[in-house]
Amino acid sequence: MSRLDQPLTLYPSLRGLLAVLLTPHLLILLGAWGLSAGGSTVALGFVLVGIASAALGLFGYPHRVVVTPDGIQMASVLRRRMLPWDAVRTIERTRPGAAAMARARTAGDGPRPVTGGLLARGHGRRRWMLTDHVESPDEYDHLRAIAAAAPGAPRVVAKRPLEGTPPTSLYRRRVDR
Repeated sequence: MSRLDQPLTLYPSLRGLLAVLLTPHLLILLGAWGLSAGGSTVALGFVLVGIASAALGLFGYPHRVVVTPDGIQMASVLRRRMLPWDAVRTIERTRPGAAAMARARTAGDGPRPVTGGLLARGHGRRRWMLTDHVESPDEYDHLRAIAAAAPGAPRVVAKRPLEGTPPTSLYRRRVDR
């Protein structure tokens, strides 16, 4: 079986999953506490924003992304969707967070590590987050091979990660470089 026949599975970071799952609960809890203590418009706002962010996270934040020759399958907690290759124009990097930028600046004189996850950009203003952190070089090469053979062949403009970057399936484990 060739490498193109094997699907590539990418996972988000544990930090991102926890933020998506815990933040709405915290907002709803704060709002409920405010409502029980006398109620106010601000407390009701916390509850409503918590409910809205829970819906967005459960429907939109992928807990697994599978890249196949047919397209990109994104699985959220409450929704699974298939993004066909003809809807994808490019695959690029997300903007890194402030902490990742600070780590990259203090990395020394060696090559700067690639920071930021993968983003699929469609036609117009359409964008889909694939991962929120860097994948391994092997996963990157596999992604490029699948995308190059795909119909419509979207360009992979994301920079290749440095050697030694762990795969996304090991996002819970810290690897010393």
